[in-house]
Amino acid sequence: MGATGAGKSTFIKTVTSNEAVVVGDGLRSVTQEVRSFKCQHDGKQFSVVDTPGFNDTNRSDREILQELADWLLESYRDGLKVSGIIYLHRISAPRMEGSSMRNLRMFRRLCGEEFMQNVILGTTFWDAVGEEAGAAREKELLETEGFFKEMKDRNCDIVRISNDRGECLKLLSRFAAKQPSLMCIQHELFEGKLLEETGAASAISQELAELQRQNNEKFADARNQLQRNLTRSELEKAYSLQLERRAHEVQMDEVASQREALSSEIKQQEVKAEEKLATISRAISRQNHGYQVGLNQLNDQLRALKASASS
Repeated sequence: MGATGAGKSTFIKTVTSNEAVVVGDGLRSVTQEVRSFKCQHDGKQFSVVDTPGFNDTNRSDREILQELADWLLESYRDGLKVSGIIYLHRISAPRMEGSSMRNLRMFRRLCGEEFMQNVILGTTFWDAVGEEAGAAREKELLETEGFFKEMKDRNCDIVRISNDRGECLKLLSRFAAKQPSLMCIQHELFEGKLLEETGAASAISQELAELQRQNNEKFADARNQLQRNLTRSELEKAYSLQLERRAHEVQMDEVASQREALSSEIKQQEVKAEEKLATISRAISRQNHGYQVGLNQLNDQLRALKASASS
C-alpha cells in the first residue's frame, strides 16, 4: 500500500517476476483495482496484493476504500488473514504533502494499533536522491509526530526498498515469521458496521471536513478582502468625485468672478465712451454755434454793402 507513484507495482513485479504487473512511468494512477499475484520463495507460497493509491488521479478516496474494504471482507470470510502490509513512501519527495499525511492517517485507522507489528514502512526511490538528503528526510520521517514516529513506536519495521529482487524477497520472509492477524477494518465490517462507520472512513470524513473548513475560511477571507477592496475603491471614487466637484466649483467661481470683473470693466468703458461722446457733442455744438455767428455776421456785412451800392 501507499500513495500513487510510491512504487507498489514495481515492488510486486520485482518479487513475482510477473510481466502481467503493469508499472506506471509517472505519478498518474495505473493500478485501478485490488489484484493478487502469487509467488514462491524459500519453500513458501505468497499472495502479494497490489492496491490503488488513495490519492488516485481518477477516483475518490471513498471509492478506493470501498473496493479495498470489499476485498478484505471477502478474504476474511474465505478464512484468509493478512500476514503483513508494506506501506511505501517516496524518499525522493522533498516534503510530506497534505495528501500523503492524510493517506498515512487513514492507513493507521485501516490497520488499527494492534496490527502495526505486522507493518513494514518502506522508503523507495533512493536512487533519485543523494544519500545525505535521503538520510535527512528519513530521520525527519522517523522523528516527526504524525509521520512515521508513532508507527515506529508501535514496532513497525523501517526499511529502505531497493530494486534488488533478493532484498525484496527477504521482506516477504519477515512476514512468514509473523502471526497473521486481522486488520481493524476487517473487525469493524465483520461486526456489521457500514463502511461510513469504520475508522478509516471517518478519517476521510474528518479530512474532507477539515479541507472544507479551510476552503470556507479562505473563501470568507477572499470575500471579506474583496468587500474591503470594493469599499476602499468606492471611497476613493467618491473622494475623487468630490475633488473634481470642488475643482469645478472653484473654476466656476473664478469664471463668475472674471465675468463680474469684465462686466464692470465694460460698464466703465461705456460710461467713459458716453462721457467722451458728450464732450464731442458739446464741442461740435459750440463749433456749429461759432459757424452760425460768423455766417450771420457775413450776411449782415453783405446786406450793408448792397445798401451802400444802391445809394
